[in-house]
Amino acid sequence: MLHEEFEKIRQTAPESLIVTTGECRFCGTEIDVEIPAICLDMDGKREEVATELCGCAESKTYAAKKKKKERTYERIEKLFGSESQKPLPAHKAKVLHDAVDPIVEYDIASIAVDFGNGTKAKMKMTSKGAVQVKRIDTNEYCAEI
Repeated sequence: MLHEEFEKIRQTAPESLIVTTGECRFCGTEIDVEIPAICLDMDGKREEVATELCGCAESKTYAAKKKKKERTYERIEKLFGSESQKPLPAHKAKVLHDAVDPIVEYDIASIAVDFGNGTKAKMKMTSKGAVQVKRIDTNEYCAEI
């Protein structure tokens, strides 16, 4: 989340942050936010942080879904990306990244992908509201005589 990134900056270089006002995109509440001076001219940064920090119902739902998506992307990287013991090519892992939004937004219930060579992936929303990402590696050995 953007406000978490800015919080890390505050801990290491607090002098680079400035206090400004952002507006929640859902309810319009103005909130004082700290953002890096370099981001001041970037469209949407103030509003994004304000929306993440606002307490209205819509912003809470938005922030929860955004956090869930970020954590799912991280999990995909750990299981299939460069952090994995057997990383997949980026274009194959992209299939899973593209499915995150529809799953978190409840547009699709689950996805199962067979990448070949015994590697499969399953991703779904659990009944508790968590996104489950699963990697299945199988090895089959066959001998014909």
